[in-house]
Amino acid sequence: MNESRQKNITRIIQSLIILLPGLVFVWLINIDLVPAGVFETTRAVNERSPYIDQVLPDARVEAPQQLSNAEWSQKIIGDPAFFFVHPQRFFDQVETEIRFKNSNLPIVELGILADATTGAYALEPLQNLLIDNSKWSRLVSDDIILLQRNPKFETVEDFLRQPPARSEIATYHYGLTEPYRLSGYTPTSIQTVLNVSLRGSHEFYTYIKNEDLNFVFAFMDMNRLVGEDTVTLIAIDETGKSVAEIRAQDDGNTLNDSKALGLRQLTLKATALPEGVYKIQMKASEDIFFRSIATTQQKITFLNQIWLADQVGFSEQNRTTDFVTEGKNLKLATRHASGAQTITIGRGSVAILEPYIEYEYAPPEAGLVKVNVPKSEDLLISSDGHLAFSQAQYFNPDPVRLTAESDLDRLNVNYLIAKYIPPVQDGEWLLARVKFATSNVSFEDKTWKFVLSLPTITQPDRQFFLNSVTMKFTRPKTTWNEVWGKFKEYVF
Repeated sequence: MNESRQKNITRIIQSLIILLPGLVFVWLINIDLVPAGVFETTRAVNERSPYIDQVLPDARVEAPQQLSNAEWSQKIIGDPAFFFVHPQRFFDQVETEIRFKNSNLPIVELGILADATTGAYALEPLQNLLIDNSKWSRLVSDDIILLQRNPKFETVEDFLRQPPARSEIATYHYGLTEPYRLSGYTPTSIQTVLNVSLRGSHEFYTYIKNEDLNFVFAFMDMNRLVGEDTVTLIAIDETGKSVAEIRAQDDGNTLNDSKALGLRQLTLKATALPEGVYKIQMKASEDIFFRSIATTQQKITFLNQIWLADQVGFSEQNRTTDFVTEGKNLKLATRHASGAQTITIGRGSVAILEPYIEYEYAPPEAGLVKVNVPKSEDLLISSDGHLAFSQAQYFNPDPVRLTAESDLDRLNVNYLIAKYIPPVQDGEWLLARVKFATSNVSFEDKTWKFVLSLPTITQPDRQFFLNSVTMKFTRPKTTWNEVWGKFKEYVF
């Protein structure tokens, strides 16, 4: 090799050595900043991904299996199943594509953890066989589907312009815009006290007309779990806007020594409110036990579930609890062996025999049924309806909410309106796409938690198979200021 050629090779090597750190830097900047504002990644069930974790927990999923056509499939056998997503930075929107097979599951949904304290998820539909297989008359307008038992309305717009009575309507991921007004309601100055111990987060409706909103919550931090236990109370109007909010910090004991420091109080107030339905959110960890709620409001209806807390550290007397619900599918479970009991529901009953077992009961009666709980021993009660601790306090501003177990005939529903786009066929698989705005969801340690909601998956002949998850993250394009800031971060 002549000297000139050797010098050229040396210069090339030296140039590469000089350029390599710059190329690596540009590569890292591109990965971290996503300058184009769009990043897409896919995880098949048989592959690893730095961004999308495997589906968990192991007890609810089987190991991936390769099919005869060389594709991979993972059977999910429990509800819910979840997975974590770790983007390289925050994005404003996540568009998710799920490739799956569904055998007879009425409703399949994907959700993102919205509130880590309450454990609430923002759910979006992947497939709804109750809608897809319905024989009712069908109208479609963009992503809105209207089903009618007997055709009366010619368009979705006609239905929305002059809707029938709410008791005839079921909804699925759709909120009616016509405000609910309670006929004949008049305010009172008489204070009512709900002497019911409730554990953790709850939500309830109240009704306001020519009166102030005023609730006094008495609560205790039971300190059975490690960590801080804050309490946040929020009143939300019919538009989704917060009209009042108050917060209490931890009591100073973050240990799990079961030493409660006594009752504390928070008062949630708002004045000069327009007439309407208001939602009260009680955001708290499982360590917080609400011991009473005092108010002059006459209507208090809880949404979907109540968690009756034990009386340990508060009262030596066991408390019997009565409530009413229009729900037609009730699920009950306790964590304590002492919570074993027989609960009367309407004309029937259900026996809670063991802790950590969910018992179900479907009241055959129409309308409201009365429920009697002899022992409030850490009993979690879920319903597909609303719950109130007296018939006088009960009101229901919502249409029927379609669930996997809804019987529209039994509920006397004649119309179903849904915001829903059915999945499309992709060979032997189905493809469903949903979008999540991420501005108001939980993003801890640069991680989102997603959940596959598969109610009734444990029933015979119901199966769900996952093939892959594809995610498209979007955000505004990177500015030069961000590039320069990241450059200084790397270099200095």
